[in-house]
Amino acid sequence: MSTGHGAAASSRRAVAVAVATSEATLTVAVLYYVGMVYSRTWYRYFGIDARMLDFGVSDYVVKSLDGAFFPVVLVLLVAAAVSGLRQVPLMVVVRTRRPRRVLRVWVESVTVAGGLLCGAVAVGIVQRERLPTWMSLGLPLTLITGVAAIWYGLDLRVTHHRLLRRGHRTRRPPDQPIFLKISLLGLAFLAGFWAIGYYASVQGSVNARNEESRGFAHRPAVVVFSVDRLAIAGGKSRIDPITTPDTKYRFQYSGLLMLARANDRYFLIPFDWNKERGDRIFVLTSSDNIRIDLAPRSATKEFDRP
Repeated sequence: MSTGHGAAASSRRAVAVAVATSEATLTVAVLYYVGMVYSRTWYRYFGIDARMLDFGVSDYVVKSLDGAFFPVVLVLLVAAAVSGLRQVPLMVVVRTRRPRRVLRVWVESVTVAGGLLCGAVAVGIVQRERLPTWMSLGLPLTLITGVAAIWYGLDLRVTHHRLLRRGHRTRRPPDQPIFLKISLLGLAFLAGFWAIGYYASVQGSVNARNEESRGFAHRPAVVVFSVDRLAIAGGKSRIDPITTPDTKYRFQYSGLLMLARANDRYFLIPFDWNKERGDRIFVLTSSDNIRIDLAPRSATKEFDRP
């Protein structure tokens, strides 16, 4: 007997570990996707392909905090609240004079409403080129709502089958529509990625514009020393010859900020970089002929003055 209990306990632990592992993997995958979409959109605003920056999984997971991390937390909280309140309609139904009929009407209404919402999404997907941009978020949210409504209706049919039956004969619970539920889970998963991806993309563009409007206040200043003259010009960037004898470096470039760094490449911009003006991004590769010094933005206030 103890052997059987031990095997059952081991099986439960294995299932718990498998569920926890799958949830952690799914969470990392979602955060990675959010961070990737956000990063690519953010750097695309400045004309940089994020793939040039060689970000890893941990980089994208961290950047997801700037993408859709907090909206996802909000959605999960809403989902938890809805799940906790799902029994409220039933509490109202059982207090009516004809609970069986009211419950049947409620189940059928919820299921039909979910089907109509999913049908509307299908039409929207076909006509998506004619829809406003904000529908790229509205469609997946509508699909998630429709799927949740259909799932709720199916769950009520199974859980309260005795109350829903029309006759007085005992009936076994209806079979679980496994294929339909798997399809609904797949639709909800894809709709979630769709909504999250769109939001992260929009947030990336918004944050990039805000960064420019704030004058890149949190970016470190950069001073470049070079043996040879470099093609760095534009905006408030400045070149000063170094005339000190017996000095390796002959040119000093200032008025620059670091936008990004990837391995041995530095992506620099002028202090007053402006997208509408068509300012460029300067990409430098570190070598023995170049020295790159960093300084706090406060140390170079003279470039901030108009």
